[in-house]
Amino acid sequence: MIGIDIQDLEEFKNSFSNEIQINKILTARELSIHKTSESRCGVFSVKECLVKIGIIIPGEWLKVEVLKDENGKPFITSNLIKNISNIEFSISHSKETCVAVAIKL
Repeated sequence: MIGIDIQDLEEFKNSFSNEIQINKILTARELSIHKTSESRCGVFSVKECLVKIGIIIPGEWLKVEVLKDENGKPFITSNLIKNISNIEFSISHSKETCVAVAIKL
């Protein structure tokens, strides 16, 4: 199964401009790692992909985390969802958009 998502960066910034809003979609660990709007938008895009492949439902944004390993490579983790390790994904962004794709193996 494959999910793809694209986000307009300016729209993301406007929608998640304050701490209350951003805390609904990103965990404290994610916020400490992903400090730029581009990076945070990419994380949200990954989570949207996870909705599209049936891993989470909308609103369960905090059940999964997109973190980085010691080399800076992002990975997905969750204590609540089994078989999270069988998902491959990629994130990219430009000045205007963020895009992610996730594949459930």
